[in-house]
Amino acid sequence: MVSQEKWDKMKRLIDELGEMVTRGPLPLQRMLEIRGFLMYVVRTYTWMNPYIKGMHNTIDSWREGRAEDDFKITAKERKRNQALLAEAMGLPCRRAEGDGEEWATVVSPGTEEGVVLETVLPKERFLRDLEYLRELTSTTTPPKQLYWAAHESAFYVIGDASGKAKGSALVEQYGVDYESGAWNLEWRLKSSNCREVENLTDRLERLVQEGALQNHEVFLITDNSAFKGAYYKGHSPSRELSDHRLLGAQGSARRGFCPARHSHLGKTYEGLRCGRPVKGGLDGGHDGGA
Repeated sequence: MVSQEKWDKMKRLIDELGEMVTRGPLPLQRMLEIRGFLMYVVRTYTWMNPYIKGMHNTIDSWREGRAEDDFKITAKERKRNQALLAEAMGLPCRRAEGDGEEWATVVSPGTEEGVVLETVLPKERFLRDLEYLRELTSTTTPPKQLYWAAHESAFYVIGDASGKAKGSALVEQYGVDYESGAWNLEWRLKSSNCREVENLTDRLERLVQEGALQNHEVFLITDNSAFKGAYYKGHSPSRELSDHRLLGAQGSARRGFCPARHSHLGKTYEGLRCGRPVKGGLDGGHDGGA
């Protein structure tokens, strides 16, 4: 845990951010200074990291290639925007694939090379994150952070859900608890990364609500590297993952008082399906099975 002095300072800085928002454009230099201290505290309380993403986006909103929500536009979106611009100017071009899809609109043209703006405008994500940070720092004293579990036995939560189906297994010293199901149409239209995250986070949250993981070390295991990166970083460059409750995995570990770590396993690992080992995962989703 951090010292009482640093905890009090963090609370003051979050209040200062709230006051800055009410006064209009945010001074960029002061935002950088505050972010530097917040990142120092976040190294101890990693479950706060997801709520720093809005600040990152706001600080970098002046840079070139930013969308309305201040996320970077993807290469596919950039190609699409260039094609639309060329078409508007009457230049010959090929339309990018995916007409009719929802694309990000670039609103940040950037500045001349070497020129940095003095102020930036707060964005919706930053305002929402600020409310969460106020809630997370509402305690008078700094919260305790559990690094080592009291129990020697560990829990392994293994999940796979990239296909049409999903599955997860809880492996512990007394056996294996396995469950599987199929995604509805709404979830099938989402990215495989998003489905992987939802599957594992949902299982973890339910186990925390049951009190099954308290004071046990938990290992989250999946073959999805995007989840691993987002889990340890606390946020993702992807809009879908950043807005998703993926980051609820961090919060669940905090509420359940169980240190959770993520392990990445390749697609050739031996999973479980219908009580028998199979290669390729837990869900059978690659071939449409459940």
